[in-house]
Amino acid sequence: MNSSCQIKVKIIGFPQLKNLSIEDEKIETDSLPLTFGQFLNHLKTKYGAPVEKAIIGKKGVLNTVQVLKNEAEWIEREDLEHQLEDGDTISFIFMMAGG
Repeated sequence: MNSSCQIKVKIIGFPQLKNLSIEDEKIETDSLPLTFGQFLNHLKTKYGAPVEKAIIGKKGVLNTVQVLKNEAEWIEREDLEHQLEDGDTISFIFMMAGG
């Protein structure tokens, strides 16, 4: 039995992704809760190379990106088993370096 899970996505500091309409992602899944790894795979499959180059690495999220859940909880970049629930907001934040 498939269920759907709606995750809101915020992209902060990635001008190369502004033309992709990544805002409300509806994911059909056989199991809830959805894992962060499943969500990343969904984004990679749906949006392809632009998202993969900007956000997703081989073991999770690139080290130049921070991930915030519901504007209150940081998700470790490699915590692919972190559980997401219907209605969560995931923010991908580009971390700038310099001085």
